[in-house]
Amino acid sequence: MVPASGCSSSCTAAPWALTHPVVALALVVGSLYGLYFSRLFEVLMHSHLGHLAMLTHFAAAGYLFFWVVVGVDPAAGCPIRC
Repeated sequence: MVPASGCSSSCTAAPWALTHPVVALALVVGSLYGLYFSRLFEVLMHSHLGHLAMLTHFAAAGYLFFWVVVGVDPAAGCPIRC
């Protein structure tokens, strides 16, 4: 647990953008529709490695979404200093 006086938060754009709930939801829903309704799904299903890559992506996107929506706020009590 990080004390309130010694917060160690970095202000880079990429992690903040990925952990926004709308962006995480767009990754989950967009990748599902984008994959299943495109030709890429058929290409990935022809190989075991493609299937594993697809499963890994869905697991990572789902984990990110639930971490953002359900997870504990890591900056609780920590003022943002950008």
